[in-house]
Amino acid sequence: MNWPPSTRQVILDVNAPYTYAYRTYFWSPDTLQQHLNDTTPVSCTFIIPNEVNFFNITFLDGSTPKSASFACPKGMECCSWTCCHSFNWYSFGLLILFSLLLLVLIVAKARSYFKNRDRRKISNEPKTHRMQQVVMATEASMFPPEEATQNSFVM
Repeated sequence: MNWPPSTRQVILDVNAPYTYAYRTYFWSPDTLQQHLNDTTPVSCTFIIPNEVNFFNITFLDGSTPKSASFACPKGMECCSWTCCHSFNWYSFGLLILFSLLLLVLIVAKARSYFKNRDRRKISNEPKTHRMQQVVMATEASMFPPEEATQNSFVM
């Protein structure tokens, strides 16, 4: 069968559902409301533009459908002719908050690690080595280098 059909398709019962691509549609949003339940609580209505020849489908009186309605399962929302997963800002916000908290903890742990590493390095050096460094630093500040003393006494 060629689609769209070349012959006119007539809707005999406005309240009767029709199935297309594994989804049940209704010509009237009021009829859809009667079929909503716990598993498909979201009501969707797709408005058919006036200029669109909707697959040569008409009502008995010759008028064309203005809309088609269908239901979506929990956690989904209306996306044109189908249902898509709804974006939950609350869950997204919690994910961002958790990620930032995790990043702060990682940075704090890294800072603590590197700070303690430097302390461990100093505390692991022998005390005599540290004392020699202090003595050498003190001697260097008390006595000028030999070149400076030689140059200052040249006549």
